[in-house]
Amino acid sequence: MIFGTKMPIGPPAKEPGVRRHAVKSRGRVDGGLSQNSMRALLAASVLALLSSADAATKANLNELQKKRPMPGAQQAVRVELAHEPTPPPHHHCNESVATHGGGGASWAFAIDHCDSLHLWNLELGEAGAVQLAGALRAHGNISRLTLGHAAIGDSGAAALAALIGAPSGGLSALRSLNLRRNSIGDAGAEALAAAVASHAVLVTLNLANNDIGAAGAAALAEALAAPTAVTETVNLGSNPIGAAGAKSLAEAVKADVALETLDLHSCAVGNEGARALAEGLAANRGLHELNLQSNAIGDAGAKALAIGLAANRGLATLNLEHNVVGDAGAEALADAKLVGSTAAVDLAHNRMTQAGRDALDKAGEEGGLLADAKPKHEL
Repeated sequence: MIFGTKMPIGPPAKEPGVRRHAVKSRGRVDGGLSQNSMRALLAASVLALLSSADAATKANLNELQKKRPMPGAQQAVRVELAHEPTPPPHHHCNESVATHGGGGASWAFAIDHCDSLHLWNLELGEAGAVQLAGALRAHGNISRLTLGHAAIGDSGAAALAALIGAPSGGLSALRSLNLRRNSIGDAGAEALAAAVASHAVLVTLNLANNDIGAAGAAALAEALAAPTAVTETVNLGSNPIGAAGAKSLAEAVKADVALETLDLHSCAVGNEGARALAEGLAANRGLHELNLQSNAIGDAGAKALAIGLAANRGLATLNLEHNVVGDAGAEALADAKLVGSTAAVDLAHNRMTQAGRDALDKAGEEGGLLADAKPKHEL
């Protein structure tokens, strides 16, 4: 999957033209493993798979199909290898290995012909991520990499960043990187920003649900604003970047290099951050989607965004769901729509009364569709 603005927490869905097969154990077993033990075994096995395909490794991995998680295990573990476009019949690189509570796993060993590796809910840890980065040095064909909820931390992020930013070898073909839910902080984000700045093909970066603050956001913003930047889609949702981080990213929006989709949901942006982003929008023509859902943005922020939208002709979608915008902010956004803003604005679950909703309805009729504004329950 080439990830867009709303990126799933679970494994990516099947796409046309991508061969994927889930292979499950056919045998019935009496024993079981705890979910954490299964994750640890799978993490070790993935590292072994990437490092070796000899008979001993195969034998060890195949032991996994004799195990299953304990009944009631809730969190799925998934390992997926995929190839796009579909390889010739003599290549067998498209297997995915999945264990969902009660399922087993069997393995395939033709990763050299695969271009996607998606690992979800494995207990790699920082040391395991460093080991994984070392193993991936031999697999420069990987163009899409996901390590979701793997606890790789700053050290793991830095190891991967070094591999991405290497002038040759490593992950030189990587176009999409998803490191969601990995306890990555500012140090890891700064290392990844350096990789973004030096890597000429990385177009999608998902760092949602980590611990990145204003310093990490500033480093990423600087990389995104560089004249050589190629990254088009960035998800920093659910990171504590605050208004200061939003101000840095506003400079990247203002630079208007390659960025097309920016997701900052649940980032504590507030009115101050919204004002800065509005200034960026006024100078921007390339950004198509901006997600500011759940950021405590009120009328002051909405009014500033309305001014930015009035000057902007490229934004297609502005998500302001679950904020605290009242009638004054809604009316300002409606006025921006009437003077020519091309953006559909989602104001569901805000604080408008009927007067604010009437203004939005009028803008929808006279200035093109304005996204549905549903009233929030009384607060």
